[in-house]
Amino acid sequence: MKRAKDYVAEFEEAGKTEAAAHQILMAMLTEVHELIDKRKAKETAAILAILNEVDDKWRSFVTKAKIPQCQYAFRSLHLRDYTRIYFEWILAFPAHRLPLPTELGLSSQCDLGLHKILNQNPR
Repeated sequence: MKRAKDYVAEFEEAGKTEAAAHQILMAMLTEVHELIDKRKAKETAAILAILNEVDDKWRSFVTKAKIPQCQYAFRSLHLRDYTRIYFEWILAFPAHRLPLPTELGLSSQCDLGLHKILNQNPR
């Protein structure tokens, strides 16, 4: 498993593009699956702990890479693609809930600037 600073180096080497950020987001999603397998996580609590761990790594990455507009991409990906898991996650850990745009001082029509990162490879 890579550390956040390894992903930052990879991101910078790739030219700090949206495509590079998307690739790293997908790599971290792969890490979730690898950690679940490696740790033989079967209980919901164990899987949610892994999500917390990788979300922390994602947020560390975006801070170090200076792309704060992407801080919620990992959570947004789960809301979009793994809705049931996302809601179990925020029920167990309310602090991991996605903020409402109005809570961030944005208009309710704002998508938090995530569409470019999340939709590099639309479903």
